[in-house]
Amino acid sequence: MSALSVEIRIHRYDGHNLESFRDWIATESPLIVELTSREFSDEIVILRTPGHDNELIHGLLLCEGVSMQGVEISLAGNRMTVFSPTPIVMEHSMVATTSCSLCGRNADAIETGKKLTTNTVVPAKLIVSLPAAMRTMQQDFEQTGATHSAALFDKQGNILVVREDIGRHNAVDKVVGYQFLQKSEGIGVVLSGRISFDLIRKASQAQLQFVVAVSAPTSMAVQFANDLGITLCGFVRGESMNVYTHPHRITLS
Repeated sequence: MSALSVEIRIHRYDGHNLESFRDWIATESPLIVELTSREFSDEIVILRTPGHDNELIHGLLLCEGVSMQGVEISLAGNRMTVFSPTPIVMEHSMVATTSCSLCGRNADAIETGKKLTTNTVVPAKLIVSLPAAMRTMQQDFEQTGATHSAALFDKQGNILVVREDIGRHNAVDKVVGYQFLQKSEGIGVVLSGRISFDLIRKASQAQLQFVVAVSAPTSMAVQFANDLGITLCGFVRGESMNVYTHPHRITLS
């Protein structure tokens, strides 16, 4: 057994027989996060795939617009303590589920995001090559078929890091945390599934110019990406893609 997956016994029906064998499933486990300051204490629970928890919490705090100055983070098993000199205001619901990081938010949280002003231009062939490159690094998905992936890429098209998790937003938070902690020069994120507006919001908080995915965006994702200056590419499969917003960053040469 590993932290990311667990081997169990199952029964598979093949149309004729029901046979017993062992298979791997993705691990889902709660991370209890205590948020503290000199005059404040709160607790949230994040359901996630264990691993890279330091990146996860850094990315989550950054995507929530929390200043990291003076923040101290300690981790012991499935419990994490985050101390900040000033109170941490989290719009997150008390339980961050694996399906949606914005359920339980108020209307103001939905409207927030950082507009991008930088413009890195890359070839279209670079963009369409990214999902296949990420796919070769999705080890947990290959084993379990149950994890989402997010990958950070640079202007040369190099995959800087891939993070997998049962939660789409957790995978993105881990990538954002990696970018912050490693001070890497990523310009965009590749997603293994659909694009919802909360993922656009996270990309904007991390000042990522591109959001690239193998599936479709929602209407709010397209509107949000357009308003925030993010180049949004969906249905990136084979040698084709749809560019929904800000195509000026993509060239044919």
